[in-house]
Amino acid sequence: MLADSYQEVVVVDRDRLLGVREPRTGAPHNVHAHGLLARGHMIMEELFPGITDELSRTGVPTYDIGEIHWYFTNRRVRLADTGLLSVASRRPVLEAHLRARVAARANVVFLEEHDILEPTATADGTRVTGVKVRPPAGPAGRRSARWRRTWWWTPPAAARAPRPGWRRWATSAPRKSAYA
Repeated sequence: MLADSYQEVVVVDRDRLLGVREPRTGAPHNVHAHGLLARGHMIMEELFPGITDELSRTGVPTYDIGEIHWYFTNRRVRLADTGLLSVASRRPVLEAHLRARVAARANVVFLEEHDILEPTATADGTRVTGVKVRPPAGPAGRRSARWRRTWWWTPPAAARAPRPGWRRWATSAPRKSAYA
């Protein structure tokens, strides 16, 4: 986590974050069903020890992944005890628990309901040093910002140049290099 490597970490978001257990405007795909499968669960437990027990105490179902009704080529796979846990939480609920854990760290600050305007960089433009932020312009600004999820900016020239030996691919098929 960043908080392990830096003196202070500031989390900036357009929405109110802390204590929110309902879908947020700035989080896409947060109203449909979610489940955290086995590997995601293991990573979450490594980063936040005891989070599974905490979620279970608040009513979030956890179950063996072998208890899920899986279908392959229209055939149901037999249920089995795999020993691999899955967490069946709504995304906003899971995020609320994780954010509460992160917010409890002394060197993490949440700057809620703010827009990121642009990055700040060193004088030569080779290193990003932070961002410029602003609170939304009242209720009307919040409503209009709802549909513009991200402020777009042009990064410094050094940040745009591909690293030697690296390739960046577009996500659409056929795969083509994103750099001409």
